[in-house]
Amino acid sequence: MSAATVIELSKESSRAAGLKPEKQNTYQAAELSKKAKARYEAVLATGGVHGGFERLVSGSDDATMYLWRPEDSKKPLARMTGHQKPVNEVKFSPDTRLIASASFDKFVKLWDGLTGKFITTLRGHVNMVYQVAWSADSRLLVSSSKDSTLKVWKVEARELMLDLPGHADEVFAVDWSPDGQRVVSGGKDRVLKMKFGIRNPSGVRWTIMAQWFARLTCDPVLASSIPNHN
Repeated sequence: MSAATVIELSKESSRAAGLKPEKQNTYQAAELSKKAKARYEAVLATGGVHGGFERLVSGSDDATMYLWRPEDSKKPLARMTGHQKPVNEVKFSPDTRLIASASFDKFVKLWDGLTGKFITTLRGHVNMVYQVAWSADSRLLVSSSKDSTLKVWKVEARELMLDLPGHADEVFAVDWSPDGQRVVSGGKDRVLKMKFGIRNPSGVRWTIMAQWFARLTCDPVLASSIPNHN
């Protein structure tokens, strides 16, 4: 039996459940849950999620993906095929209109975020693709690979915008800064790097941020988990 290796929930609905800390109030769990649910339902009612309903996508080691509508049915909306090897990553675009997937087959694929329909294959990596990350405006996508590179893709044009070498070994993880101007990456070389000026290709530069990398995020403050070798 194949195993689901990655899942992703449509982000607009996830954000809708959050509460802004505008005041230093404390809430009981039941009250917090009630407020979050009300905000979530309000966003759905106003079309905050593309298509008007929450979706979930899963990727499997049998190279397939499934799109789900978890609130309404236990049956998938779509079975998504095209990858030839295990699916390593699935990500909704911030506007939830697209899904990006990364696979050990060296390819990044784009899918319709509402129907699961295949759109295109982004070709360029020469080895396994580990992760993908969307810019906040959903216009750019960055991928990291075993081939030691990052690649930045123009989503609308469906073409490679930037090839970013710099790591000495496999690149395991990647993320965007909230302003979309920087990309942070970490890999097997145990180095955490930040690339500046992504939207101005002639001005791209990088700097080493930290070593002994494990996992990172860049929303909104850079954070990395570092193994304890003491």
